[in-house]
Amino acid sequence: MLRSWVPQTLVLNHPKTKVFFTHCGANGVIEALYFGVAMLGFPQMYEQTAVAYRLQQTGNGDVFRKGGTPEELLQTTLKLLEPEAQEKTTWMRKVMEFEEVRGQQGMQHWIRYVARFG
Repeated sequence: MLRSWVPQTLVLNHPKTKVFFTHCGANGVIEALYFGVAMLGFPQMYEQTAVAYRLQQTGNGDVFRKGGTPEELLQTTLKLLEPEAQEKTTWMRKVMEFEEVRGQQGMQHWIRYVARFG
């Protein structure tokens, strides 16, 4: 099925979504990390390239370089589907969920602080 638009967060949160092909823009990367989905980066701009290589360094994704072959694309994608790679993205999801809760508690602290002390 081919669609011109899909709700990205619903796709990333689907249990069958294992790899996200992305240009490595900030929103998509954060959403994929939050939902524990490995990424294959196709960066277009400098900052996206930096993000893509950081994903590679942390084990949460890989970079597909310009001029790569279809066979390289297949092999890189299969590598991201291996259990070790999927474990890293699952761990990152847990970290992101923890940070979300901690962030909410921090926000509540500062709201109470400002309400009390101005």
